[in-house]
Amino acid sequence: MIGERTARNNQARSILLERRIVVPMGKRHLEEIRGVLLIPIDGAP
Repeated sequence: MIGERTARNNQARSILLERRIVVPMGKRHLEEIRGVLLIPIDGAP
């Protein structure tokens, strides 16, 4: 179970890195960036 979570976090981190978004190691950092990425831009549905 922990190995699956680690793999999922690493996959998310690599996808973000492809888009030049660097996220430090650690679950907490991914949770923080998730909150930033999910904030809608004004005028967006």
